[in-house]
Amino acid sequence: MVMERFGFEREMSMEAVQERLKELEETIRRRILKEIKIKEGAENMRRATSDKKSLAHVRTIVNEVNNTLQNLNQELNDVRTYLQMTSDDSDAGSTTGKRPGKDSSPVSPVCEL
Repeated sequence: MVMERFGFEREMSMEAVQERLKELEETIRRRILKEIKIKEGAENMRRATSDKKSLAHVRTIVNEVNNTLQNLNQELNDVRTYLQMTSDDSDAGSTTGKRPGKDSSPVSPVCEL
């Protein structure tokens, strides 16, 4: 369930949930930027070396970073989806207590930085 995934308590107010989601969004964005810098560094190493062993190591690094970036982008999209859901609930003045995770809408895998 989404509540447990992001470390929310059932008793949290919508405002607290939204604040936590915004913090998560920023944290994930920073992690994505860090991974992109690692990938850029690995690409620079790839261009600077001709040693096959080093090239293999660089390819491994790039593959790991690509996997990490894919996971982070999905997590960022999930956070943004739940943030939008809680924002919609707050804007509508809903008193039904709808929480993130009750509805799992498909999320686009594209990350906007």
